Amino acid sequence: MAELLYNAWSGWSGYTDRGKMPALLLAVLLFLWFGRRQREQKALLVYTSFMTVCCIFPVTAALLMLYQTKFYNYEWIWSFVPMTAVIAWGITLFWTEYRAGNVGRWKRLVPMILLLLTVVGFCGSMGRQVREEQREQRNTAHAVLDQIMDKYPEAELCLWAPREIMEYAREKDASIRLPYGRNIWDGFLNAYSYDVYTEDVLLLEQWMQSVGMAGESDQAAELNARGADSGNEALEGQAGNSGNTEGQEAETASRGDREAQSGKVAVTDTGDGIQRGEQSGITLETCVEIARRQGVNCILLAKGTSAGIVSRMEKALNAEAEELEGYYLFLTDTEDIYE
Repeated sequence: MAELLYNAWSGWSGYTDRGKMPALLLAVLLFLWFGRRQREQKALLVYTSFMTVCCIFPVTAALLMLYQTKFYNYEWIWSFVPMTAVIAWGITLFWTEYRAGNVGRWKRLVPMILLLLTVVGFCGSMGRQVREEQREQRNTAHAVLDQIMDKYPEAELCLWAPREIMEYAREKDASIRLPYGRNIWDGFLNAYSYDVYTEDVLLLEQWMQSVGMAGESDQAAELNARGADSGNEALEGQAGNSGNTEGQEAETASRGDREAQSGKVAVTDTGDGIQRGEQSGITLETCVEIARRQGVNCILLAKGTSAGIVSRMEKALNAEAEELEGYYLFLTDTEDIYE
C-alpha cells in the first residue's frame, strides 16, 4: 500500500509533465461550473468533476490503482475520466456563446480561434517523441542486423543478443526468430497474456544482461541460478572499480576467470540496492546448452565483453567470433542456419 501511495503521490506530476490536458480539463470544469448559468448534462459534469478529484488526490488515486489490480501505472486511472469528451464539450460551448455575442466582429473572432488552437496544441504532446539516443540505438541495431543478413542472406536465424539488438530485430526482419521478446523485461507488455517464460529462458536473458553490465571484467559474468524466480533481479553486480591499479585489474580478471570456470562468483553490494553473496551460478556453457535447446543458432556479444568470455563462447560453440560494428557474432555450424 505504501508503494501505491508513493506512485499516486508522484504520478500527478509525472502525468502532467508529459502533457497539459489535465490542466485544460480543470480550466474547462471551472468554466462549466462558474462561467455559465446553465447546467446542461449535469450528471456528466458531476461525475467528471468527482473522478478528476479522485485521480488527483493520492489516497483516492491509490484506491483506484488498487481497484485496477495494482498492475497498471498511475496514468491508467485517468481512463475513468471522460477527459476528451468534456474538454471538447466545454470548448464548443465557450466558442458558441462567444461567437453569438460577437457576430460579424472578425477582429475578435479570429484572435480567439487562434488562441483556442494554440491552447489545445500546447496542452498535449503530438504523439510519442523519440529521444535521440533511442534513434541512435535503433539505427545501430539495424546496421548490425544488416551486416548479418548480408553475410547470410538465406539463413534461418534464431538470434540471442543484448536487449538493444533484440528489441529491433523483428522490426528489421520478421523472419528472424528470438528465444524471448521485449515482454521478458517489460512486464506491461504481458498485461493480457497468460503465457510465462520458463526458468531456462529467464536465465538466458539475465545472463546476457549481466555480461553487458560486466563489461571487460569476467567476474560478474555468471549468475546466481536462483534469480530465475524473480526476473531481472538476479543480475550480477559489476566487479571492480575505476580506481583500480593496473596490477589490481589483472588480478581481478584472473580471479574472475577462475570463479567463472568453477560456476561461482563472489559479489557484494552492486549499488542498485541488491545484496549478493557467493553462490553457485549458471555458467556460460550452461547458457549455450539452453540456447541450443531453444533453437538459437546466432549469438551476439558486445565488443566490450571480456576476452575470456569471448574465448569461452568460441569454445562452447566450436566457432570463431566474427567482428561486426560494435559486436561479436557467433554462429553454430553453417548447416544449422539453413533450412
